[in-house]
Amino acid sequence: MPISLDELENHLFKCADIIRDAVDPTDYKEYILPLVYYKSISDEFEKQYEQNLDEYGDDFARRKNLYDVPVVPEGHSWDDVRAVSDNVDQALNEAFDALTEENPELKGTFVFS
Repeated sequence: MPISLDELENHLFKCADIIRDAVDPTDYKEYILPLVYYKSISDEFEKQYEQNLDEYGDDFARRKNLYDVPVVPEGHSWDDVRAVSDNVDQALNEAFDALTEENPELKGTFVFS
């Protein structure tokens, strides 16, 4: 069911209010920046993955040496995380952990207080 722009705006403001009430403003960066970083990595990985899939086929498309960005493990793309409706924090932590496990050079990147 489509929603109007006004309904979307109201919903987003309610979400922002929840964050404002739950998180000290000086801590926003500890939550928002990792999410933005993860989405950016995931989007770029998906773009490069599609190119590699076309060029090399399914057997070789996930090889790490073909990517300019960290490899996002299967089942942990931004879209996979967004599809979770329960225990979102757990899904995010699992995604960050999987990304770090797949790309050890990222160790310590996603540290939450």
